[in-house]
Amino acid sequence: MISLIMDTSNQYLMVSLYKDGQCLETIQELGSKRQSENAIPYLSSLLEKHNIELLAIDEMIITRGPGSYTGERVAMTIAKTLSVIAPIRIKAISSLSAYAGLQKCVSVIDARSQKVFVCVYENGKAQTLEELISIDEFDPV
Repeated sequence: MISLIMDTSNQYLMVSLYKDGQCLETIQELGSKRQSENAIPYLSSLLEKHNIELLAIDEMIITRGPGSYTGERVAMTIAKTLSVIAPIRIKAISSLSAYAGLQKCVSVIDARSQKVFVCVYENGKAQTLEELISIDEFDPV
């Protein structure tokens, strides 16, 4: 199974290519204003480097935020466009969940304006509701 993972919802642009559950390669860069320009070229580069055709992708996993509304739409637009030309499954997951992975942790994303998005995770499951709080209220201890 070929999986494409893309996060465009926050400051980092991340594009990863997986084959049968193994990460082949990940491209990640800081630059929230260039995600729409770089996402497709990075995707093309990964596919070409690993000799995989675009139509061979079985699933695309994208982040749905919280984060930049415009940024969230970059990955969603790419996924929806790809689903028109290929029988691809699209999965949308929380950005906080993606950052947490399977660890027991507090996942935090800068929401700007002295605020953060925060949620507690354990084994990939949210233990609290995702919240937007002021940075002054955030106590990671």
